[in-house]
Amino acid sequence: MQAMVPLGTPPRRGGLPLRFALLLLLGGAATTIGIGFAAPAHAAEALDVVINEIAWQGTQHSGFDEWIELHNNTDEDIDITTWSIVGGNTGDGVVNLAKARVLTSTIIPAGGYLVYANGEGDIADGSGNSLVDLWDHAISFRDPGETLILCDAPNGTGNVIDTVNGDGGGWPGRVEGPAAWTIERIDPLTVGIDANWAINNGWHRNGFAATLDPLPINGTPGARNSVNYPSPPPADFGDVVINEVAWMGTVANYRHEWIELRNTTDRPICVADWSILGGGSLGSYVNIVNSAIRTTPVIPAGGYLILADGESSVRDGSGNSLVDVYNSGLSLVNTGEPLSLHDYRNAGGSVIDIVNGDGGAWPAGDNSAPKLTMERIDSSAEGTDDNWASNDGIQRSGFDAAGNPINGTPGDGNSVEQARGPLRGDINQDGEVDVCDACMCLRAARGFLSLTPEQAVLADVDEDGDVDPADATLLAEYVIGLHWSLP
Repeated sequence: MQAMVPLGTPPRRGGLPLRFALLLLLGGAATTIGIGFAAPAHAAEALDVVINEIAWQGTQHSGFDEWIELHNNTDEDIDITTWSIVGGNTGDGVVNLAKARVLTSTIIPAGGYLVYANGEGDIADGSGNSLVDLWDHAISFRDPGETLILCDAPNGTGNVIDTVNGDGGGWPGRVEGPAAWTIERIDPLTVGIDANWAINNGWHRNGFAATLDPLPINGTPGARNSVNYPSPPPADFGDVVINEVAWMGTVANYRHEWIELRNTTDRPICVADWSILGGGSLGSYVNIVNSAIRTTPVIPAGGYLILADGESSVRDGSGNSLVDVYNSGLSLVNTGEPLSLHDYRNAGGSVIDIVNGDGGAWPAGDNSAPKLTMERIDSSAEGTDDNWASNDGIQRSGFDAAGNPINGTPGDGNSVEQARGPLRGDINQDGEVDVCDACMCLRAARGFLSLTPEQAVLADVDEDGDVDPADATLLAEYVIGLHWSLP
């Protein structure tokens, strides 16, 4: 059997390397003939690959499900098989990528991402498929913060390719809480100083926590960071209102209090970093960013968001939670208190809505059995006392933790609500402009669906007099967030 020749070693015949023999036959011409030679690997330089996102708190499923995302800034594939990360391992202090289990590849494609997690199932897509590329149970970040150094050789040797949190202090931009917000690099082409990091903003997220757990990842593993998208316009006073208040709790448990927020505009609004002053015990505030995010902090146009004290406080008829965000710190004073909605944490930023401003008794609602929620009559008007009434006990939705009907309308139009005109784009007239409306518009534009005259008016989002592919495209782009409002 002929002996195998290592790649890159010129085979010999008669003691003369073949490449040299060929050069002699060509008259000694310095012609390069790539016989038996592999193309040289791309040698990475500083910032060619960067630490782009860090889930130092793990996920909403488990604090142990920590992960890190690497991003290739170049236009060439880069193999990181032998690389290492100093930090990220509370045991040895260094993580060697060569010891990781490989699910996809150790090659980061040009302009691409690689997710390196503590476990195979830490991050999944909507179908339960893992979004992890490499995993190693050694991945473990220090919650108070630590320096991370990405090196192109094992055990922290070789060239330093990237450094994050160089002073070893707290994680830059960190926000602690059950939502387990990741920290994201703002500009991947510049050094990883503290000012170049921010938490995920809630607008753009990717994946779910653990393959068997539907809780969303409040980050963007394997995708463009949320902070790299254009910023939405700021909310004005009244754009989001406190629409319903269950200050009395439910029949199942008086502590199961909840607040419904309503988006009164024709564009989605993210309340991830908002707060409610007065929603906490003894007049303190409740930060949504410090709460658990069960669904999304983005309220669709004309839609609702339920903030409750716990995940199971409000349910549908099948026992599924109707809660979007929950925080055990939510606690409303039964005798009444002022509530103000702010567009930044810790009751900072601008005031967006005020309810019961004088701090007197609640203007509506009933704490006696069977308990009636306090509902806003006109969501387009200010939250003065005369704009509130108790649920009528007839039009209601949802059930409490014990299966008792809730005399309120969580996530739905209030029983006392004044009639409002339909939202443009809300073709099925369910109070929200969403993917169902976009699908109806597309089918109508292609001639597969007949619309009523009223539906046709709502589907004609560009207002040119007919429902056509331009309307379908515009509505679809709006629903997925490419437009903040319809024209």
